[in-house]
Amino acid sequence: MKLLITIILTLSTFSIFAQTESFTREWGTYFNNVEITSVDTDNEENIWVLAEVRQYQSFFLNDIITPNAQQTNYGGGIKDVFLAKFTPDGSLLYATYFGGEGDDFAGSISIKNGNIYITGNTNSTQGIATTGVYQENLNQPPSNYTNPLNSAFIAKYDTSGQLEWSSYFQGNTSATIRQVSAGNANDVFLWGTTQSDNLGSPGVFKNSIPPPYVDDNDIYVYPSYPILARFNDTGHLLWATYYGPDIVAQDNPRGYSVLSGLGVDYNNNVYISGNCNGTSNFYSTPNSHQSNYAGGERDIFIAKFTPSGQRIWGSYFGGAGSEGLDKLEVLRGNQIYLTGITTSQNGISTPNTWQPNYLPGQNNSAFIARFTQNGQIMWSTYLGPIAGHPVSLGADTSNNVYIYGEILANPNIITTGSYMDEFFGNSSQMAISKLDYNGQNLLWGTYYGGSQNEYTSWTKAFTVTNNNALVAVGLTKSHDFIASDNAFQATFNNSSQVNSFITKFVPCVDPVVPQGESVQWFTEGETLEDLIIDTTTWPGADVIITWYADAANTQVLPADTVLEENTTYYVTQTIQGCGESDALEITAIQNLNVDKAYFEKVIVSPNPNQGKFNIDNIPPGKTEIEIHSLNGKLLFSTTTYIQDLSNTIKIREQLAPGVYFLKLISADKYSKAFKLLIN
Repeated sequence: MKLLITIILTLSTFSIFAQTESFTREWGTYFNNVEITSVDTDNEENIWVLAEVRQYQSFFLNDIITPNAQQTNYGGGIKDVFLAKFTPDGSLLYATYFGGEGDDFAGSISIKNGNIYITGNTNSTQGIATTGVYQENLNQPPSNYTNPLNSAFIAKYDTSGQLEWSSYFQGNTSATIRQVSAGNANDVFLWGTTQSDNLGSPGVFKNSIPPPYVDDNDIYVYPSYPILARFNDTGHLLWATYYGPDIVAQDNPRGYSVLSGLGVDYNNNVYISGNCNGTSNFYSTPNSHQSNYAGGERDIFIAKFTPSGQRIWGSYFGGAGSEGLDKLEVLRGNQIYLTGITTSQNGISTPNTWQPNYLPGQNNSAFIARFTQNGQIMWSTYLGPIAGHPVSLGADTSNNVYIYGEILANPNIITTGSYMDEFFGNSSQMAISKLDYNGQNLLWGTYYGGSQNEYTSWTKAFTVTNNNALVAVGLTKSHDFIASDNAFQATFNNSSQVNSFITKFVPCVDPVVPQGESVQWFTEGETLEDLIIDTTTWPGADVIITWYADAANTQVLPADTVLEENTTYYVTQTIQGCGESDALEITAIQNLNVDKAYFEKVIVSPNPNQGKFNIDNIPPGKTEIEIHSLNGKLLFSTTTYIQDLSNTIKIREQLAPGVYFLKLISADKYSKAFKLLIN
């Protein structure tokens, strides 16, 4: 097909986007030599990713560390943390290392009001904390503490990538933080676990835990407890509270496992989730959604705290089976969502939701539930089976909710005609699905991935921007279908078996009709691909051209269909995953006898003109000159016997301004057509 790619849709503005339930990919890129753990966006729609990098990978990354980086060199140890900023269109703006001489691990990232907070874990004694913060130095634990040395850290950057402050958060033994959430009072909240008994603050929900106990082998055991903490804008601890029942002997149930689940509402109340196997009912309050442990190996717990660290309410969530891989998120300031995985066939869903029943024959099912700010369930629905990582969530400005996760083939959460509605992966691919705010209808769903496997992180792998763009990160083994043309990294890097990826989806644009002449000349044997049309360019997805034999667009024609005389064809275009445009009608008229070389040097000038033009380089001999309208009607004809290879045509009074076809026919019936523009 002779495509003139001239209709360029501007991607830097969202004014062109239609109000649609469907999305298409704007761009996608590999990002090798880092393992992305978390993503968020700032007020300018820039994309920030937090990642881990191994020492041997730093040799490849040094070339992309930007001159304004906070730390230009790898710090040491097995891993360092890596922070990068991309423009909305996928260009790298900023990249820096973060870490000391020891081992540094990335947790999560949270951005609000120009404040970029990152958290993670470290055993480095240098290169972590700045001066004047809550904890400037790594503490050495007691001699009877036999676990590996580990401290959490919390760091704040500005939007240009400059480090404002960073602090350890450890206590007298260890702490591990995976979750961070920026507050609404220039503050930040942390959620994780600790074995330190000196982190609790006065006046909070639970400010102390029992000392370590001695097991049967006379070894000191330091149990881990959930801990929730709040820091101010200058890196000082405002308060910290423990959570969970006391553990005073080895036969006590541990009772919890903190993987993810942290969010802050408009009033700076903070919400947490985790999972537990205890039966003490510690995690519930009266009149909550579920006051008792339901059974199975584990249930999920959720709770709400005041900005000062007091629990407002708590609830279990689960059925007779087991629940885990939980993640709580507060979306758009006041929407409390809980997701996870379950084997329970009861106690999970509510009536009249999208999928109220557990699918038979499945080993597990994901679920999503929405709660009120008072701890009561609004709705809950099953989602179907997923792979072994938590699901990430997002909400758009219309309060629809999005689910992003690593799944097995599950067509129930994929809509027909979406960006990728078939499962191409080996055993797992990513999927993005969109539910309405009532949890009743699946509005859209697509797979995302290549012919191998894709994976997601344990923390925040997905976000929805204020312009309703969808940004997702993950890991892939696929060499195909991941990166778009002209991406930051367009091909899989074989130096690693797994590459990270970043992708951005945007709402579908209004479909644009292809452009082209409604009447076009062809020579015998030419096909639909030889007709000249202008089509849309879209760098992140395929533009699909479809030819039809009828105006109703029911009879599809292959692109290699041979053109027939005086036949009308219909052509549409579709950006992958979006709606189809209306059709452009093209009537094909055959040049009866064409020798392309015969009129090869002919020039029509000026063109455009005002009804007077020259035809130069006509071969000597008899030549018929015809002018046709776009629908093929003969409007003017003359015969000339060329001696000086030139002829002047004056038809100013005979033709109105417009577009016409000029046709030259030799005595031997060789012919050639030109497009003629008369002003």
